[in-house]
Amino acid sequence: AIVEYIDGRQVIHHGREYQVMTNSPIFDKQLAITEYWNQIGGAVGSGQHHRAADRFVRASFYINAVPKTADPLEAVAVVLGVVRNASVPYGIT
Repeated sequence: AIVEYIDGRQVIHHGREYQVMTNSPIFDKQLAITEYWNQIGGAVGSGQHHRAADRFVRASFYINAVPKTADPLEAVAVVLGVVRNASVPYGIT
């Protein structure tokens, strides 16, 4: 589930289609960004910056591009790779 607070109200997005989120913009706008890049055929899209929207595009792409595995240890390694790819290095603002 994706949980966010908008204007003090809790909003929960629940389902397999909700896989990643960054701190901004609101989740509905993040989904619109993903849809835009999917429609124009961008592999990773604009996700070459450390802004939240770009990190969302990167995480959305990679979470669906990485190999699926039944091995729990390998699955953790794969997910951590996606998280590291979408994270902002310490000290970068």
